[in-house]
Amino acid sequence: MEVLICMILLLSLDVKSTLVKSQRPLMVIAGRGAAAAVSVQVTLPPVASPLQNQLIFADQSLFHANSNNFSGTIPGNIVKLPYLYELDISNNRFSGPFPTAILAMDGLSFLDIRYNFFSGSVPPELFAKDLDALFLNNNNFMTRLPDDIGATHVEYLTLANNKFFGPIPRGIAKALSGLSEILLLDNMLSGCLPYELGLLKEAVVFDAGNNNLTGPLPFSLGCLEKLEVLNFAGNLLYGSIPDVLCGLTNLMNLSLSDNYLTQAGPSCMRLIKNGVLDVRKNCIPGRPFQRSVAECAAFFARPRNCPYMDTYSKVPCWLPNSVLQLLNWLLHLLNHSLEMIVVEFQLLNYK
Repeated sequence: MEVLICMILLLSLDVKSTLVKSQRPLMVIAGRGAAAAVSVQVTLPPVASPLQNQLIFADQSLFHANSNNFSGTIPGNIVKLPYLYELDISNNRFSGPFPTAILAMDGLSFLDIRYNFFSGSVPPELFAKDLDALFLNNNNFMTRLPDDIGATHVEYLTLANNKFFGPIPRGIAKALSGLSEILLLDNMLSGCLPYELGLLKEAVVFDAGNNNLTGPLPFSLGCLEKLEVLNFAGNLLYGSIPDVLCGLTNLMNLSLSDNYLTQAGPSCMRLIKNGVLDVRKNCIPGRPFQRSVAECAAFFARPRNCPYMDTYSKVPCWLPNSVLQLLNWLLHLLNHSLEMIVVEFQLLNYK
């Protein structure tokens, strides 16, 4: 049985969205000169079905086939839809490698293939496409994030629950400067956090929990003024929690549990008290629910270093009320420091 769900344009027909339910094969042919959009939905029997092979509708602009039981692979002739700008085949049973035919769809601005069974690598060219939203999460992709991640104005990037590995690229902010939400959780990312994360000025949600990321938290994170949710729980981070990060006024959830962090300054202590900051299972003296002394000692017994260490204390922005905040932070470091930290500022946006 072949089934199809699509958004189509019909010739000279001005109607509202129409719901069609059927368990029979559905063939829709669209002509040119369309006037309105119609939603056609097919209700599937509880068995997996392949996507229809003949997928050629000249004026089709949206194709939504999410939350069905489609299986198999994506037909290559999908590139013959020149006006298609939104493709959603999420929550199905598609498998095989990444459908490379998508790379030739120049007008595509929205791609959602999450919750399927795609596997293998993701072509680096995908990250250079001019997309607004890219959802690849909950598949079986196993690939390294490209060092030269390309340039796009993507606002929503979701790669969670795959097997992406390697470090977060240093060029991420330059290439993806418009990112509002980035989800990298539950992968195999490693390496140290790049200072350039603090240049993602539009970021509202950044989630890289449950990876193998290590090193200190860059002070540059304190420049993410729009940030509401930041999750680095379940990694191998160590050192101090920058007080400039805890001073962000829009923060609603800061998850740093299950790491090896050793200090929290005054602003961070206030966030802990208010339930915004979670530092459980770290190595912070005097805090409850921390790792054992033996576990912390075993972790720090191995030499740990990150490249570009001189960047971690840089703050590439002017922070409101920063003078008093930083004086308090410096006093805290002088009294409680477990390691030498040099605070250096680059007030790039201050005149």
